[in-house]
Amino acid sequence: MAKSSLTTEDKKWIEKFVATKRGILLWRSLIRDFLEGAIRDGKIDPRGKTNEQLKEQIVDFLKIIRSKKRRIIVFQSDFRPSLLKEARRYREANDNELSCTLYAIWIEHWINHIIVTIGQRNKINIDDLQQIIRELNIRAKLTWLLKLLGVPSIKQSHYTRILHLMDLRNSYVHYKWLSRAEEHETKYDEDLENTLQGIESTIKYLRKFENRHVYHGQRLRVKTMLFSNKNILPPNQALKLTG
Repeated sequence: MAKSSLTTEDKKWIEKFVATKRGILLWRSLIRDFLEGAIRDGKIDPRGKTNEQLKEQIVDFLKIIRSKKRRIIVFQSDFRPSLLKEARRYREANDNELSCTLYAIWIEHWINHIIVTIGQRNKINIDDLQQIIRELNIRAKLTWLLKLLGVPSIKQSHYTRILHLMDLRNSYVHYKWLSRAEEHETKYDEDLENTLQGIESTIKYLRKFENRHVYHGQRLRVKTMLFSNKNILPPNQALKLTG
C-alpha cells in the first residue's frame, strides 16, 4: 500500500478547515469535480444505483486509488463556464460580434471535450484523438464522427444553427477589415442578431446531450446529493480512505 504524503499536522489542518462553512463548500466542489470525472471516465457508473449503493462504489474506488503505488488525480481545466459567461455579457452589452466569437469558441471546446471523453472510453489513444480534433472540421465532428464513437449526431436544427454561427464568426474574425456595402452590412447585422437569439436553446441542448451521453443523465443527481444536507462523502471519511 502506498504511503500517504500527508503528515499528521496536514490532516489536522484539513479536518479543521473542512469543518468551516467555506471549507465545506470547497470540499463539496472538489468532490463534485472528482465524481464527475470518475463518471465521465467510466470509473464509476451511477446508473440503476441508490444513493447508498453509489456511495459504496465511490468508497471502493477511493480504496483502489489508495492501493496503487502512485496515486495521481488530475483535475482538468474547463474554460467553458468563463467563455459562456463572457459570451452572455457581451450579448447583454449589444456587442454581438464578440458574443458570437465567444459562443463559437465555447461550442468548439464542447465538441472537443465530447470527442476526447467518448474516444478515451473507446480506448482510442489520446495522441490519435488530438490529431482527429486538429484535422476534422466542425461539420465532421458534429455528425459522422459522433456516430463512429457510438453516440448520436447533433440534431439537425442545432447543427444548422451552429454551422451558421461559425460562418458568422469567421466572417467577423477573418474578413471584418474588408469594406462592405451598407446594405450588406445591415443584412449581416440582422443575420447575426437572429442567430444569437436562438443560440441559448442550442447551448441548453448541448448540455443535455453531454449529461445524457457523458454522465449517463446523472450529473444533476450528483450535484443535488453533494449540496443537500446528505453529504455523500464526509471529509473525515475521505481523508481516511485517501491518506
